[in-house]
Amino acid sequence: TGEQRFALELKAWRARKSDPQPAGLEQLCDYLDRLGLDTGRLLVFDQQPNAPPIPDRLARLQLQHRDRHITVLRL
Repeated sequence: TGEQRFALELKAWRARKSDPQPAGLEQLCDYLDRLGLDTGRLLVFDQQPNAPPIPDRLARLQLQHRDRHITVLRL
């Protein structure tokens, strides 16, 4: 049927809160476990008042977490 499944977790980094990446990685890996997938994407959107302009903070990281291949996009 050509069905494709993927997992994406979106986290917002708000004022006076800690970086949501660690929690986002855990949540995404839980999704991947349930879906039987080895790869996923985590998007962390910085909504802090002092955040630099998006072009200055754009970052893409490839990492492994709980034996999963994760792409982290930070903007």
